[in-house]
Amino acid sequence: MITDDLQVMPASTASLTALFGKLGVSDKSEIEAKTVEVGTQEVLQLLKFSLLSKTALTNMVLNSEGSWLKDISKFEDNQTAKLDKKTMSQNTNSMNLKLIVSKSKKKVLYAEAGVKLVDFLFSFLVFPLGAVVKHLGGNSRLGCIDNLYKGAAELSLENYIKSEECKNMLLSPKLFPHSGFDSHILNVEEEYPKYRYDDDWGHIELVRNTNKSEGSSIVYEEEASDLAINILDPKSPTGETIKGEGYLKGPATFMIMDNLIVTPFSPTTIITQLNQMEVSTSDVGERTVTVGKDEALNLLKASLISTTVLNDVFNIREPYPKVMLKV
Repeated sequence: MITDDLQVMPASTASLTALFGKLGVSDKSEIEAKTVEVGTQEVLQLLKFSLLSKTALTNMVLNSEGSWLKDISKFEDNQTAKLDKKTMSQNTNSMNLKLIVSKSKKKVLYAEAGVKLVDFLFSFLVFPLGAVVKHLGGNSRLGCIDNLYKGAAELSLENYIKSEECKNMLLSPKLFPHSGFDSHILNVEEEYPKYRYDDDWGHIELVRNTNKSEGSSIVYEEEASDLAINILDPKSPTGETIKGEGYLKGPATFMIMDNLIVTPFSPTTIITQLNQMEVSTSDVGERTVTVGKDEALNLLKASLISTTVLNDVFNIREPYPKVMLKV
C-alpha cells in the first residue's frame, strides 16, 4: 500500500484503518477507486513531485502543478544529522571558505573558494539519492523521499526484500566507480567493480566484487584462469587506476553565489554582482569559516531545499566581527 506522501507498507486491514483514521475519513461511501495509466510522462511527474511535494500521488494524478509550492521546506540546521564519532575519525579533511558579506545587512553576498571546496560542492551531483538520505539521517526534507527511505528500511527480508544485498542497494547505495575522491569530507563509499579478459571469448566482462558483502546471497566466481583488468580513473592526471582526486584543474579561485552558482573568480564579475545587489564597496567585508563535517552536511541539505544556501548555513545572525576590506 502506497500513501499520498509515498509511505510504503504491507497492505492489511489494520494499516488501512489506521490510514483512514489519520486522514479523518469516517464515511467510507466517500471513497472511490480510480485506475490511472502510468506512462513515461506520469513517471517523470511522480519523480518531480516526490522531490518537491508531500502529496506526490495527488499532484501526479490530478496534475495540480501549483499546490506543491507550499510544501518546499525551510532549511533548519538543527534538524540535520551530525556525523557519528566513527565517521569523524575516518576523515579530517576540513576546508576554509571565505565569505564576502554585507556588514550593514548582516548577509552573505557570495563566497570565494579554491578547487578543493568547489570539488566538494560539485560532488553533490554524483550522490545517489539513498546515500543523501542516509547521510542526513533520514531527514533530507526532500518531498516524500524520506518516507520512501523509511518504507524500504522497514520492509522485512523474510517477506519482501530479495536479499541483504538488495536492501543495501536501496539504503546504502555507493558512488558510481571513480566518481568519488579520497579527500571527500563525507567519506561516501564508492563501488569497486572488477573486470577480466576472457581468454575463451576474447572480450572484457564485469566480474562481481570478490569481497563478499555481509549478508549477501551472491556466490562469486573464480578468476584464476582469467586476466584481471584495472580500469583507469578518468580524474587521475597520470592515468592511474587508484582513486583520483576531484573534478577540477588547479590551482584556481572560484566565486560561489548564495544559490550555489559557481563561476571563475573575476574582478569584473564582482563589480557587476555588487552593483546588482546594490551594495557599496564600503559596506563589504570578509569572514573566513571552516567547513568541517557538520557544515558539509548542512551544505548538502541546504542545497536540496533552499536557494539561499550560504546564508542558511553560515549566517549566524550575529554582528559580523571587524574584517579587512578586500574590494
